[in-house]
Amino acid sequence: MIALNMNYSEKIVLLWALIMFLFIFTGLGIAREIGITRENPRVVLKFGPPAEKEEEPSQLKGIAVDKDRNILVVDEANNRILRFDEEGNYLSRLGTSGSNEGEFSSPSYLAIDSKGNIFVVDTGNQRVQKFKKGVFLKRFLWEKKP
Repeated sequence: MIALNMNYSEKIVLLWALIMFLFIFTGLGIAREIGITRENPRVVLKFGPPAEKEEEPSQLKGIAVDKDRNILVVDEANNRILRFDEEGNYLSRLGTSGSNEGEFSSPSYLAIDSKGNIFVVDTGNQRVQKFKKGVFLKRFLWEKKP
């Protein structure tokens, strides 16, 4: 059961995040390239197993672009979210392994609402976490039915 004490925007973003969570079970492959289409389409980020640098994801699961055109990617294997600028330069990371606020266990997908809030589907901890500018704000738990 999902807590329903959310505003309308939070419900929409949570619904989107849960739909993305379902893609875990569809057998889709793991993306290794992220491209941006502009005047000159090109690949701006390219990852290959295993990650060669600390700022590269080992297992890319989800992706979103914020209002500043920064690219956020979910690194499921390393339990973190990585942020890159639109040219593919590493900017920062969000989260570590664990079950406390701001920590992840197999994060899978993320979404960003119009206010810049980041919603991360934290699969292993059975919740969705909400962040603003890298700061934990709220969590939405779900329970498995027997």
